[in-house]
Amino acid sequence: SWQMPSRRSPTGLPNSTGQRVMSMAVDLFDRLEEFEQTLAGQEATGSVVVAAEDPVQLYLLPQVVERFTGEYPQVRLSLVSRTAAQTVELVRRNEADLGIVPRFSLPHELVFYAWRTFPAYLLCPTGHPLLRTGRPGIRDLLNHANVMKYPLIVRETEIPEPQRIEEALLHEGLPFNVAFGVGTMETVKQYVVHGLGVGVVSGICLREEDYGNLQAIEIPKEFRGETTYGIVMRKDKYLTTALRGLLPLLGVSVGNGTSEPDRRLGDNPVPP
Repeated sequence: SWQMPSRRSPTGLPNSTGQRVMSMAVDLFDRLEEFEQTLAGQEATGSVVVAAEDPVQLYLLPQVVERFTGEYPQVRLSLVSRTAAQTVELVRRNEADLGIVPRFSLPHELVFYAWRTFPAYLLCPTGHPLLRTGRPGIRDLLNHANVMKYPLIVRETEIPEPQRIEEALLHEGLPFNVAFGVGTMETVKQYVVHGLGVGVVSGICLREEDYGNLQAIEIPKEFRGETTYGIVMRKDKYLTTALRGLLPLLGVSVGNGTSEPDRRLGDNPVPP
C-alpha cells in the first residue's frame, strides 16, 4: 500500500531549526540515493509524495498518475489528501515533494508554477425556472428578484474565489445570498440536482455526464471567479530523476538541479 514517508522534525531541536535540518537531510538522502542508482545503472526508484485537495486528485491527476507510473514503475508514488493550506505546509516542511493548490499567497521559500485555469459556473438543475426561456447569460439573471428567490449552494473553502464573486455581486448592488455551504464540489452538484438551490462551482469538477441533470452557465471573468491551479515546491528542492519525470506531466519545465532557476512557463510563478 502507498504510505507517506515519515519526514518529521528531529526530536529535541527547536521547531524551525529542526525543520531546516530535516529539509537538508531529506535532500541529501535523495542525492545520495540517486547517485547510488546512477553508479549501479539502475532505473529510477525511491518515492514521490504529492499533496493536493480531493478535487485535484479526482479531476486532474488520473491521467498524470497513469503516465507517470507507466514510465517509472519502480517509483512509489504517494498521493496525500490535504487542504490547500495543509498542502503548502507539508511542502514547506519538505514532508511532500510538491503540492498542487489554487493560486494564493505563499511563504517566501516556496515557488508556484501555474498549470490549469478554470472559470466558475452557476449550476441549475435541468428544467429550472431560470432556464424556461432557454439558456440565459449570467447577466440576464442578475437582478435582485432572482438573487433573492434562488439562493446559492457554495463550497466552503479556504481559497478566495467565492469571496471575489461576493465582492463582484456587491459591486453590482446585489446581495451574495447563500442557502448553505457544503464540503465538496460533488456535494454542490448533487444538492443542485435535488432542487435544493442553484450552485456555484469551479469548472474543474464538470464532466460531460453532468449535463444530463445540470445546466452550467459560465460566470464572466469580471466576476473574478476563476481558479488557477498550479504546482508549489520549495525553491531549493533537489529534483530527483523521478521528480524531473513527473513535473513535465504537470506543465512544469525544469532544469537539472533545483526547482528555483527554471521558470519557463506560460504563466510566471507567483512572487513571494
